[in-house]
Parts: sequence; structure tokens; C-alpha cells
Amino acid sequence: MTGDYRYGDRKIWNFDDAGQQNAGGDKGCSHEWWHKFNEKRKNEALRAHAHMKMREVAYFLGRLDDSNSRDPNGRTILDNAMITISTESGDGRHNDPKRELSGVFHAITGANGRFKTGEILDVGAEGLDVYNTMLAGMGVADRMGPENRPMRAVDKIRR
Repeated sequence: MTGDYRYGDRKIWNFDDAGQQNAGGDKGCSHEWWHKFNEKRKNEALRAHAHMKMREVAYFLGRLDDSNSRDPNGRTILDNAMITISTESGDGRHNDPKRELSGVFHAITGANGRFKTGEILDVGAEGLDVYNTMLAGMGVADRMGPENRPMRAVDKIRR
């Protein structure tokens, strides 16, 4: 990606991933900034990419929640839908399973009152269990993951 990234009237960053990383192809893409995360540095390129991605997510969710997105029950698509938003982009330490998902953002919508929203929850569970709890909450009988893996419901996310 190349070019100036602006938010409102403020320039946030000049994207030049391949040039700044002195690489092309998959080694010169924005994903590589996550692997270069360093707690002792500013991580400016990484932060600019995260800012832009979250801005785009906010725009999309706003469109699902506007007056043109009303369902027959009077609520918006966002109110009624089960949407989960997450990213694989943690802090880049893929060689340490205890830290691999540290800093990963996960969010879910309320699905017409089925799930808790508006708060930060540390559910102490694997993502697979969160997703399977969401599926069960929507009445879906199928499960994600290995067939022989027991279902571990995550009641902390349910209303």
C-alpha cells in the first residue's frame, strides 16, 4: 500500500509498506508490521495500519446501524445480526503459544439481545469456545473445530 493516510484534516501516515520494509510480495505487505512489533519502539506503521482498519470497521458498522438499515422489527441490521470482528494481528510472537493471541481484538454484536455488548470481558476461554457459544446462541447445531472436541460453553458472553 502506498500513499498518504488522512483522518479528518490530519495526516496520520505515509504508507509505503514495500519501500519501508525494503521487500516486495508478501514480505512487503502491511501484515509484516505485526511481526516486527517491539514493545520498546513506537511501532508507527503498525499503529497507522491498525487505525485505518478500525476506521473502516467503524464505517461499516455505522452503515449497518443507520436509519436505512432497519429490519421489519424496527431494529437495525446491526442490532439483529450476529457479527464477530476479530483479527489475527496480535503482537507477532507466533513462536510462543502462550503469547500468540495476546493483544488480539475480538468483538461481537448483541444478536437481538442474545449476547452482552458494551463492555470488555476477559472470558478466560479459547476463541473456538466463544465462537461455538455464539453459534449455539443462534440455534445452529453445527460446531467449529474437531468433532471429538467437547463443547465448552462460555456463559460470560450470554445475556
